[in-house]
Amino acid sequence: AGVLGVALVASAQAPGPVQVGNQVVVAEFAGQILDADILFNPNPGNSFFSPVGANNSVDIVAVGLHEAGHFLGLDHSQVNLTEATDDDSSNDSLITTMFPTFIVGNGGNFKTPERDDQIGLAQLYPTSSFSSSTWTLSGTVCDEDGSTELQCANVIARSTSDSRGDAIAALSGDF
Repeated sequence: AGVLGVALVASAQAPGPVQVGNQVVVAEFAGQILDADILFNPNPGNSFFSPVGANNSVDIVAVGLHEAGHFLGLDHSQVNLTEATDDDSSNDSLITTMFPTFIVGNGGNFKTPERDDQIGLAQLYPTSSFSSSTWTLSGTVCDEDGSTELQCANVIARSTSDSRGDAIAALSGDF
């Protein structure tokens, strides 16, 4: 289906006046979101948009929720790649909302943030007890030589009691 939607976010690099479109906005702090838009592809390939994802359409609400995740700072997740690509619809509920590819006909599952989506948001906007009550992950991801540190390697941590449903992903260097 190609690119279905794009989240455009303009944020301040520093406090002070910033030109956003045809207006000047005064940013209070660096990183402040000054403007955000979602653009939907008017021609989603061999499918069409529907608010409910019926008849093998693309669920526009699910695509919008995914793009809203980008507004909040979430990136794409590779958790449960196997389930996303195995053509078995019985396990599609394990695919995260922030999975980079939309599966036509599965929009309902993308409307409910999965564990990885929830943890990603909680990590970005933590409560004071977040890290002590949720999980701890530490270490260094190295190249095959055992000493060269790799940045941006996709690391997936899985619970031993529910390895498919309770899994989180992060890029090395983020923890």
